[in-house]
Amino acid sequence: MSTPASTAEAKAEAKAAATADGASERPTLRVRDLAVSFATDGGVLHAVDGASFDVPAGGAVALVGESGSGKTATAHALMRILPESATILRGSVELEGRSLFDLTERDMRAVRGDRMAIVFQEPMSALNPVYTAGAQIAEAVRLHRDVSRAEAKQRAIAALRAVGMPGPEDREADFPHQLSGGMRQRVLLAMALVNEPALLIADEPTTALDATVEARSWSASRRSGRSGACPSCSSPTTSSWWRRSSTRSWSCSPDGPSSPARAIVCSTPRRTRTPARSSGAR
Repeated sequence: MSTPASTAEAKAEAKAAATADGASERPTLRVRDLAVSFATDGGVLHAVDGASFDVPAGGAVALVGESGSGKTATAHALMRILPESATILRGSVELEGRSLFDLTERDMRAVRGDRMAIVFQEPMSALNPVYTAGAQIAEAVRLHRDVSRAEAKQRAIAALRAVGMPGPEDREADFPHQLSGGMRQRVLLAMALVNEPALLIADEPTTALDATVEARSWSASRRSGRSGACPSCSSPTTSSWWRRSSTRSWSCSPDGPSSPARAIVCSTPRRTRTPARSSGAR
C-alpha cells in the first residue's frame, strides 16, 4: 500500500518527467501568422502573409517558392533585419521559447550571431571589403565569446576548414576580392557556424559552390546540428538539395508542398509555376 509521502514523490517525479518531455518537444523556432509588407512608390506590397511553421531541435524546414514569393523577406523578418520600408504587420517568432519581437534592439544584437545566425545570398555585398576573411570571422567570435585575439583567429581557421575552404591558414588572411565566389560563400557559412548557433538561417548559401563542396559544407552544418541542435533556414537553388537536407517543407506559394523537415530551407525550384495567390507569402 502506498503512503501519502510516496504518492507525493511519485506525482512530483511524474510532473518533472512531463516538464522534461515538454522541453524536449519544444521546437527551436516557432513562427505563427507572420505578415510583412513593404512601402513602395506604387503602394503597399504584401510580401509575407500568414507564415506559420516550426523548426524542431536538430531539424530543418524547407521554405519553397518561386522568386519573389517571400522567402528572403521571411528570413530577414526572423532576424529582425528588414529595411526601414518594411513593416511587420502581425505574428510572433519564438527562438528557444523566447519571443524575438519583444526584445530590445540591444538584446537582439546579443542573439544575432550567437543563438541564431544567417548566411546571406550575396557574399560580396555581405562581406566587408577592407577586412580579411579571418578578421571578419574572428570579430563574430569576439563579439559573443570572451576569448583572446589569438584564440578567435584559431577558431576562424577551424571554421573555414570545417566548411571545406582549401588552405584555411592562408585564406583567412585574404581579402574578399582575392577569393572566388565559392570561397566567399564558404567564409559566410563559416562565420555563421563559428559560434555554434541554435538556428542557422541561410539564403541560397550554396549557389556559388559545386556539388562536391556543397555537400561538404552542409555536412559541417549538420555535424554542428548534432552537437548543438542547429536547424537551418536555407534557400538552395536545386529542389534535390532540400529533399535530401530537410524533413519538412512549408510552401511560400499556393498549393505547394507541405510535408514533414530537418532545418528551415527556402528553396527556389528550377522549374516553377506562376502562383495565382499565395495563402502564406506573396
